[in-house]
Amino acid sequence: MKYTTEKNCRYIAAHIDEFGIMERQVAYDGGVFTQKISRYPELVICGGGHVALALCTAVKKIGFAVTVMDDRKEFADRKRFAAADRVICGDFVAELENLERKNVWYAVMTRGHASDELCAATILSRPFLYLGMMGSKTKIEYTRRNLLARGIPQDRINSIHAPIGLAIGAQTPEEIAVSITAELIQIRAALGCSYIDEQVLSALRELKEPMVIATIIEKKGSAPRDVGSCMALSSDGTLIGTIGGGSVEAAARADAERMTETTAPFVKFYDLSNSAAADLGMVCGGSVKVLFEYVV
Repeated sequence: MKYTTEKNCRYIAAHIDEFGIMERQVAYDGGVFTQKISRYPELVICGGGHVALALCTAVKKIGFAVTVMDDRKEFADRKRFAAADRVICGDFVAELENLERKNVWYAVMTRGHASDELCAATILSRPFLYLGMMGSKTKIEYTRRNLLARGIPQDRINSIHAPIGLAIGAQTPEEIAVSITAELIQIRAALGCSYIDEQVLSALRELKEPMVIATIIEKKGSAPRDVGSCMALSSDGTLIGTIGGGSVEAAARADAERMTETTAPFVKFYDLSNSAAADLGMVCGGSVKVLFEYVV
């Protein structure tokens, strides 16, 4: 579903809360910005073994939120998974059904065939962006047959990435975690999504007074933030999120004041290369275009 300027970025939070992802178009003087946007990805790891431990650490480093669940207290342990955002101990099916988030990424690596099958069957009944399952080819084929016998459509079963991870000859838990992380990076890049800061989402969700949203819509060179990165400027001058930090955000704050004169979206160009960047206090060798939107 697409929202245009008439249904502006205030709707982002509500739409992402409901569907997990959205596509929007914003018309401004000089062009149209199209953006597929989502909250930062969350990986739910079903199982708390050695590979899960290595995977949790690896995917946190590439920007995923991580939830780990296991039905054994000694494995679903906060001290064991210190890097995780959430650690859940309980029945796999019940806990998966309790997850409120849409379009989550899943890695199934429990201690046995039966638990893997139950997790996969539960996940396949809901929207997801990725489902990977660890195991030998024999175990995976056995699980696929059982899922089909449960009445799960073949095309849904075929969407499982199994064996999980890229085929790089991984053997140790750490190597397997690298292969899975590489696969997640590959799939995430193919989605072409921009990821919105949870603090910005919260600000939009709780909006009581007008604010300005500044979004990078074009990047060249080695600018510090990617296209789709955004920040919010509240009515009291508070900055939420970031488009690169430093003086460039001070300049963006000053430009945002133009929104008191006009509520029409506009674009500002910031040159961050060499001497042209000196006034911004940054020398990155790149440039960015930033779209400013007035949210009411």
